[in-house]
Amino acid sequence: MIARDRTTYLRRNGYSLDEAAFLCLVADAGGYFVRRHYRTFRGTKRTRAESKLVDKLLAHRHAKVYLGPRNVELFHLSSRWFYRLIGSDRCRNRRRRPESAIHRRLLTLDYLLTNRGGQLLTSDAEKIDYFETLCGVPRAFLILKKDRFIDRQPILVGPKSVNYTSVISFCCVESQPFNPRKFRSFFRRHRYICECLEAKRLVYVTDRKWNPVLAEREFQALADRAFPTPTDPKPTLRQEIQRAFRAKQEVETGLRWSLSDRDRHLVESLKWRLGRRIFDSLYDEWLLIGDQAIYESIPAESSELRRPPDFETLLVDTDYTFLCP
Repeated sequence: MIARDRTTYLRRNGYSLDEAAFLCLVADAGGYFVRRHYRTFRGTKRTRAESKLVDKLLAHRHAKVYLGPRNVELFHLSSRWFYRLIGSDRCRNRRRRPESAIHRRLLTLDYLLTNRGGQLLTSDAEKIDYFETLCGVPRAFLILKKDRFIDRQPILVGPKSVNYTSVISFCCVESQPFNPRKFRSFFRRHRYICECLEAKRLVYVTDRKWNPVLAEREFQALADRAFPTPTDPKPTLRQEIQRAFRAKQEVETGLRWSLSDRDRHLVESLKWRLGRRIFDSLYDEWLLIGDQAIYESIPAESSELRRPPDFETLLVDTDYTFLCP
């Protein structure tokens, strides 16, 4: 279901636009939230708005509320009818989960609130279809068993990067003290998918103070072994085309008198490899839109795909110890 339709159906049931968008995000993230999450979503301090949202949820019986220590209110979108409204009637997030699983879902929501605007891949079928159809990843790298995706952690497809491709973020959400064995398993499961992608990122999300340092150290050790740096890296076809186009443009604009012998040889070599007509048309397109023309027309080489994924950590500054001490 299109995101616009999901919020439309919720608005027909009395929710505002902000409330509908927030509830859709919560439903995708795991079904659990606290009041602070809605304040973060709206970018405001404590207001009457969060109480209005809670009153509507309880009045429609779309959510249940649980009280933790220090009267912390935990809300769970548990209504089957609510998930039918947003087109996720088969979603299992409406079921009650153990405290450790609730903890991870709250951390997932914190991560999504700091990275709004991307496309969240939720179901196994959606993940498999995206990577197999759009990214060309072999199905053998995606399937665990019985058409289940290799991992249940959230995957976020972000906006396009400087290389004009969407950055795909694989999240490792950890609510317990850092476990090297568990992190190695997460890295190995995603390694072969990362080798097929051009723009990829591993994100470690936790609320434990020392976990990010330990995770980054472990990632560097794993990446050095899995993605060794070549001793004599050669320029890729994209880089050669960029060099040739820039040199050709400098001559045409009068910044240089003529091409150097090296650049002249490079231009003639590319015309032979690509074909003169393709080279000229790609150059004309490059003059109009820049390097995007090259990245959209020339596929990435194996050396570009074999580089390690970027690694980020997110330390959530929230006390969830009432769930998982």
